[in-house]
Amino acid sequence: MGALLRSGLILSVILLTGCLGSSSSSSDDPSPGSGPGPGSGDDGYGDVVDQVTLQGATTGRVQQGLVEASSWNGSGWDSLGEPTHTDEQGRFELVMPGVDQPVLIQLTQTSHTLRRCDAPSGCGEVNFGNDFSPGEDFSLTAIIPGASLDENSQLTLSSLTTLAAVWAQNLPPAISNAGADLALSRLTQLLALDQSLAAVTPPDLADASALSAASTGERRYAYLDAALDELAQAQDVSSEEMVQAAGILFSALGGQLPVSGLDLDGSPVVDFLTDLGLDLEALWPELTNTEFTLPGLEEWLNAAIVVAEAYRGNDSDSAMLATLLNPWEDRNLTALVGSAGFVQADMDRALALVNDFTGYWSDAQDASQGIDPNHRGLGWLYAGETAVADTTGMMEVLGESLGFAIEGAVCVPSRKNSLPCSIGSPYASLVNMGSQTYRVDIAGEWKGQTVSLTASAEDIRELVTDQGQMPITIAGSISNDTATLNLDVTIDLDLSGNDLPSRFQFNSRVALNPNYLDSLMAELLADLWAGIRVSGELAITAADSDIGTYSLNNIDTRLTIDRSVITQNNQGPLLDLQMASGERTNPAGEKLSTVSGEDGLRLIVDNGVSLSTAYITERLGLPPITVMASGDLSGGEELAAVLGDLLDIVLSEDGDLADIDLDPLLAVLTPDLLDFAADASVTVNDPNRGNLQYRLKENTSGSGLALTSANSEETALVLHTPGVAVVITSGNSLIGTVHPGVMGDELLLALVNGEAHFFKAPEQGQDDLGQRFNNIVNLVIALFEALVPDED
Repeated sequence: MGALLRSGLILSVILLTGCLGSSSSSSDDPSPGSGPGPGSGDDGYGDVVDQVTLQGATTGRVQQGLVEASSWNGSGWDSLGEPTHTDEQGRFELVMPGVDQPVLIQLTQTSHTLRRCDAPSGCGEVNFGNDFSPGEDFSLTAIIPGASLDENSQLTLSSLTTLAAVWAQNLPPAISNAGADLALSRLTQLLALDQSLAAVTPPDLADASALSAASTGERRYAYLDAALDELAQAQDVSSEEMVQAAGILFSALGGQLPVSGLDLDGSPVVDFLTDLGLDLEALWPELTNTEFTLPGLEEWLNAAIVVAEAYRGNDSDSAMLATLLNPWEDRNLTALVGSAGFVQADMDRALALVNDFTGYWSDAQDASQGIDPNHRGLGWLYAGETAVADTTGMMEVLGESLGFAIEGAVCVPSRKNSLPCSIGSPYASLVNMGSQTYRVDIAGEWKGQTVSLTASAEDIRELVTDQGQMPITIAGSISNDTATLNLDVTIDLDLSGNDLPSRFQFNSRVALNPNYLDSLMAELLADLWAGIRVSGELAITAADSDIGTYSLNNIDTRLTIDRSVITQNNQGPLLDLQMASGERTNPAGEKLSTVSGEDGLRLIVDNGVSLSTAYITERLGLPPITVMASGDLSGGEELAAVLGDLLDIVLSEDGDLADIDLDPLLAVLTPDLLDFAADASVTVNDPNRGNLQYRLKENTSGSGLALTSANSEETALVLHTPGVAVVITSGNSLIGTVHPGVMGDELLLALVNGEAHFFKAPEQGQDDLGQRFNNIVNLVIALFEALVPDED
């Protein structure tokens, strides 16, 4: 997932500039109890001992495996102590000096290594229960906080610890004790274990007495570990590939698991993750051409039940495994929290920022109680078949009315020369107002609408003479049984930036010659410079008086396109979009407006693409919040080139919209376009606390986006986006993660101190058709709403 969308997720949670409206703390968390972890003062791991004796074992009774220990030096792994080998029972002992850095324990195969097949379906050509030589890539790993090891530590190397180690190695900004701890803690929570995943000693599945004597959690561990081999057999891939795949997915999702499996050839969950920007095949290119389903929790548990039934043959363990799915029903992803060590000062600094905004979020939630979702957006315009037909007709009639104004302008030269010309519709008439001025009256009932509009009828020649400008004004109303649209809008068309040849100074008679006019227009389009400005106001009022009005006021939006940038290599920009001013008020009375003296939105496509925005949002229960940001889009040159090609097709003499291939445009419109090294700030205009400004800036000490404390340049926390989730750090501490899609539109902020905050969008009263309409309306509305996710 790219930086724009991923950072947008956490900004939606922390900065309150999006559409979410409620939150809950960990006390409402339906998930299993949080896993073990320190989280109480210093870094949480205590003192480092002089010497560590590590008693270890492997699942699957790996014999004669080479076991080595290494410590993290900040950029790589240094050998730690002497390597050893596993015995016939898969056990080993490592003696090493104590360290305070993360420790990697890794088992790799040798020519004498044997592993028992614990998968009921077998392991390739090897039957269930037999020993076999694993592949060259076989390994079991664990990464654990070095300072958590003592003189007599226990460790189990398994597929589960390997899965956790994959995430620990991928956590930004670098491998850390807290990252290793959190990865183990999340899986500990998933399995509802009483102690850390790395310290559990699961029973040998081949030893019936040991299996019976083991605790419920220890048996779950053994079954789920062997289940990864069972899934690998079912998918016809190696155990190593299966474990790495699960680890990569666990890592990309920020320590969460999909509830349902992910079919690389397409599934609803894959579509969900793809929409969020996660390219599964890119993350795992070696399986691009392989039919493969990445295991979700449900598939994993089903495979574990197969293992349990093969070894014990009773229903109790199967039922025990099935209960692990209960907390995640109706969810796309798990909502694991877990805990890890941290430096208290770092946590306090980050929590000051998080608590500020969760407090505001709670205020917004309280203020929204009892507010009908339809009062906050436009969903009611498509609520039911009647409303769908009414609103569709309204949009069509508005478009036709603008067309009538153009037809009227084309007719004006003929009328001025006393020649007949009329608009080809029974609903529109060209009216002579005297003194060579005209207007278009549009009235009647068609497409389910009652229409009463007046539009200006200028002289079309004004566009291709020295003036090169022509305004179109349209005012009045369109109403139906669902809503009434009142508008008073001016659309200024501008061709003044063109270098017109002298023969464009034609007289009225020449202008009436279609062949001559067509040739002149073709020459004009060849290197077209065109501008359009929309100004005025409009309001959509529901027929249901309980809903109210959605209004746009003080609109001033301008767009210019210069084709000569492409055809003549002239200096740009190719496209310049400016939202100079505007104010939106929804039926609930919430406002969004531009900042005085600033463009609400400015988008410039030149050699690259630059974007800036400035707006004030006033939501129920919240003080006014001012958001300002500016920056460049990475990959802007490629985007500009594709837009230029599309413009060239549209304006070419034989251009056909049906010939336009949007795939190249969609390919470059990736979520990681926005470079968040841009300058940005969020200011909460709190009447009780004064103005609280939080700045977003580049993290000068490494990767990620830094957020400052209130009214300070001190970095409070840093956001990193390694996958779909957002990872939060502060100072030298890992603080937590943010996950999308936990349940519908819900987001989970999971802190390493064990706290969980859920943020869920309120119902908006809008179906898929409503969203399509919203996309159309946003062509106008988004000009000043800019980057704000609109609540309608």
